[in-house]
Amino acid sequence: MATGVLRDLGLSLEDLAVLSARLRSRIVPFLLRWRHYEALDACLTELLQERVLVSLLDARARMLLDQGLLDEAWQTLEARHELRTSLTSRILGVQIQLARGKADQALQTAKSLVKANPDSVTALSLLGETLLAAGEMEAAKAAYQKLGELRADGTSYLLGMMAVYQAEDDWVSASAYAVRAQETATADRPLSVWTLRRLRDYFEASKERNRVADIDGQLAKRQAEELAALQAAIAEELGRARPGEAAPDRRKPRPAEEPAPEPEGALDAFTLVDVPPQERERIRAAAERVFGFGDLLPGQAEIMACAAGGEDVLAVLPTGGGKSLCYQLPALEASSGTTLVVSPLIALMKDQVDKLPQQVQRLATTVNSTLDGDELGRRL
Repeated sequence: MATGVLRDLGLSLEDLAVLSARLRSRIVPFLLRWRHYEALDACLTELLQERVLVSLLDARARMLLDQGLLDEAWQTLEARHELRTSLTSRILGVQIQLARGKADQALQTAKSLVKANPDSVTALSLLGETLLAAGEMEAAKAAYQKLGELRADGTSYLLGMMAVYQAEDDWVSASAYAVRAQETATADRPLSVWTLRRLRDYFEASKERNRVADIDGQLAKRQAEELAALQAAIAEELGRARPGEAAPDRRKPRPAEEPAPEPEGALDAFTLVDVPPQERERIRAAAERVFGFGDLLPGQAEIMACAAGGEDVLAVLPTGGGKSLCYQLPALEASSGTTLVVSPLIALMKDQVDKLPQQVQRLATTVNSTLDGDELGRRL
């Protein structure tokens, strides 16, 4: 029997089996984002019986960390790492270690991540957080200032400096950074729920009641909108009627002329992929560092986040939509392995390699029918 938020969504655990992966990939982040842990635990248990995905294990580890179940969170993350690791999962591991009181281990890992990814916004933000937890104020400030050099208006930098000055009991400076972070929101790029909560906690501590009330209103509105959108999507997919309508009969055989069902796992919009703001900023900063791109095109962050997280992804973009970057950048950021690009045109192969940044051209080659046996063997 569905209870609580699942009842509000019009969803039972039995329904999960018949929902598309597209919709399930929205339900899990929604439950995690809004801290519906009992419902999330039940859904994850059901889904993991069907198929073990690293994204589901990440969600469970994060849920357990948020609940303070630290040993269980660590065990879940270890199971995830037996499948594969990613920068995101290693960052989650540092956060769990910090919560477990293992500051030295957390700091060692954070430093190694920054060494391997010196211009990564996510890694630098994590290092600052870890140094701050260890009481190394100046070192933490230096890490966050490095973030500011990468992107002065980035929320990771602004929230980090806010936390440093709060720890130093300099509430005036801390509030200045908090307000700057709050003012980075735009209609097209609202602040993430995590950022809003972080700011709310700060304004609660600094006794800025009007700002607390404003954020509470934003969070309530955001949650209501997301709930309504998810309710509609679930009702449509399950064939349930809207209030006041008769429910259509979905038990009749599918007519022969009806289009084939959507492939399992397909998304009808890239916006359905939930990319945390720190991960989005990490990808953007890497694209700027390696390729000189100041910003990303629509869908690129979502595609590359899936690749970095070990998820299968099929992306269909128009000419000029930025497809090449979606496999070039993850390939260059990977700590090991080889990326194989299958291209239909020899001219396109050459063009792809020639347009790589000069410093990474040596890492790529082409294999095609123009090569003789010796050269083909050497390149393979």
